[in-house]
Amino acid sequence: MTAAAVSPPVAAPPAAGKRARRARRTELILLVLGMIVVVGYLAAAEANLLDTITPDFWVPAGILGVIYAAMHLVIRLRAPYADPVILPVVATLNGLGVVFLRRLDLGKAKTGERADLSIFAGEGGRQLLWTAIAVAMAAVLLWFLTDHRTISRYAWTLGFVGIILMMLPAILPRRFSEVNGAKLWIKLGSFSIQPGEFAKLMLASFFAYYLVRKREVLALASKRVL
Repeated sequence: MTAAAVSPPVAAPPAAGKRARRARRTELILLVLGMIVVVGYLAAAEANLLDTITPDFWVPAGILGVIYAAMHLVIRLRAPYADPVILPVVATLNGLGVVFLRRLDLGKAKTGERADLSIFAGEGGRQLLWTAIAVAMAAVLLWFLTDHRTISRYAWTLGFVGIILMMLPAILPRRFSEVNGAKLWIKLGSFSIQPGEFAKLMLASFFAYYLVRKREVLALASKRVL
């Protein structure tokens, strides 16, 4: 009795390869368009608040462009069939967030308050720095997580931990969780964090798993609840 031959890996059909390349081109084009929008808003913010446009007004958008271009390359290599719209939408919304926070720094400079307008300073600069850290972590995760279905093994754990993180600020004393009247934070000295942001990711992973596993049951009308 001979051992069964190991079948060689099946290559993706040419049509699928073309779709993947087209999707990545679309993603890159949308990224460029998104960064153009961010550059325009940066120019408008400086013109409105400083009555002039500084020579380096475009630098935050340029840094964001480099960050998301690197993420685009990782997706091209590790997830070529991914949806081409998600990354550009995230990049554009994140870029607009950086612009709106940078407006606060520009507003302080206009009113004569002491304001540091360097790239990684102020509210906008910190947002830019955290963006770089977050995208780097996402790239590392995508590079080493070869099969996203692995996450489904921990779906119930993620859902349970997500609920705990959502509830945690509400049950902590005010001095540890309240900022501007909202109990959404966990404060440890000068460091503060919103656990709800992590809870969103965990709960999204859980519901994605649950809805896929129960899609046939949920498609039928019955008296059962989930």
